[in-house]
Order: sequence, then structure tokens, then C-alpha cells
Amino acid sequence: MTSAAEQITQACPECGAGIEGDRRFTLWCAACEWNVDPAKPEPERGRVDRTRRALARGYGEKLLDEVAQGGVLAARRDTSAVLAYALALAVHAVTAVLLLAGVWCLGRGWGGVGMVAGAILLAMAMALRPRFARLPSDRPVLRRADAPELFALIDDVARSVGTRTVDAVVVGDEVNASVSVGGVAKQLACLVNAGSRYADAVGYPDAPRAQ
Repeated sequence: MTSAAEQITQACPECGAGIEGDRRFTLWCAACEWNVDPAKPEPERGRVDRTRRALARGYGEKLLDEVAQGGVLAARRDTSAVLAYALALAVHAVTAVLLLAGVWCLGRGWGGVGMVAGAILLAMAMALRPRFARLPSDRPVLRRADAPELFALIDDVARSVGTRTVDAVVVGDEVNASVSVGGVAKQLACLVNAGSRYADAVGYPDAPRAQ
């Protein structure tokens, strides 16, 4: 999928170590971490943004320490998780109340003004209903039969880090790779920048092209 002409080797401008990579993507040095984050930091805009960045930095450093010490990376029922569950339950409770109130108004006010109130309550309940993430319909979605070699590589990576593999691969060009969960069955999907060579190879000529 990647030709030898696309591979380049250069010396790191910081430490002089050799860097090998694909010319289409950002090159960085594994020895001194030069160019790991080539984007310039966004300016802090106000107290809320500074607080958000400080919290994110603190959580990131805590996660790094846990990974470095070999800790078990599992969901914990801490204060933030409890508050998130409480908020979600409150929202769903409001939705259920609106739904029941709408049905009651339709039943009691059939043929009268109560039907208007019932329809409004049902419309509000419909707007607040839970929604499950779905795989995109405007991009190519690869299954195992479409790309067995790509899935074999993903399976190897998943086994090496001790996590589950993916059920689908979405071809895009926004990021190099990311993983998300979608659907009622909670399918794990991977969004990858496959580029035009692989898209043509698997028969998706209309797939997004890498810049």
C-alpha cells in the first residue's frame, strides 16, 4: 500500500538522530520527541479556557503515570462518573415524564384541547430521546471481507495493547486514526486515513483522497 518512493529518511534538527517515515504524514523524532506536536498551541481565551486546559493537563499527567506504573486502565466509579450517571438519569427521567404526560393528555383530551398539549409533550419527548451513534453513510465502510490484510494488522495492534479489535473501518482523511463506538450493538469502528492508493485497491474510487 505504501511505495518505497514515499519513504524518506532525514536527520533530526534537534538531536541529529535518523528519522524515517512517509512523506505524506508528519515526521517526528522518537529519540527527542521533536515535532511530536507540530501545531502551535491555541491562545488561552479567558478564565474558563485556562481552567479547562489545566484540568485536561492534570488528567493527562495522571493517566500517563498510571500507564507508566502498569496500572489497570478500567472505568472507575469516581465522583465525576457518579455525577455523569446522575445527570443522564435525570435527562432520561424528564424524557419519560414528557412521554407519559403526552400519552395521558392525548387519552384524556381526545377530540379536544388536550390533544394539542399531548402532541407538544410528545414532540418534546421525541426531541430528547436517546440517540445511538451510527457509522457514517457518506464514507466508505470496510468490513473484514473487504480488507482482510488491514484487519489483520489492526488485530495485531489490538492484541499487543490488550484491547478488543474493531468491527469496521471507515475510510476518511481528517485524522490518521481514531476509534469510536456506534450503534445499539456498540460496534467498534476505526477511522483511518487510507488514502487514494488503498481506496482504489479495495474498489472505492470515490473515497476521500489524502492531501
